[in-house]
Amino acid sequence: MTIRTEERTLHLEGSCPVEAAEEVLQALGDGGIDAIDLHDCTHLHTAVLQVLLHARLPIRHMPALPSLRAWLAALPNTTAPDVKT
Repeated sequence: MTIRTEERTLHLEGSCPVEAAEEVLQALGDGGIDAIDLHDCTHLHTAVLQVLLHARLPIRHMPALPSLRAWLAALPNTTAPDVKT
């Protein structure tokens, strides 16, 4: 799992287990994040998802993995008009 910020976007890469929720919360709490990029995310624990949903930031890139992308797309308030899949 990798969590990094680049150009005001929080990138979650690989498998994001429950332990990642605190790190994501901290990254979002520091401010300066305008969007989420999940393109390289392969697993997203629901605790991490809850943090992302609470942040209410647009997801710029949905996961490349079709099953995870479909699961996230079905949730309310997880996409914005400028989302690229």
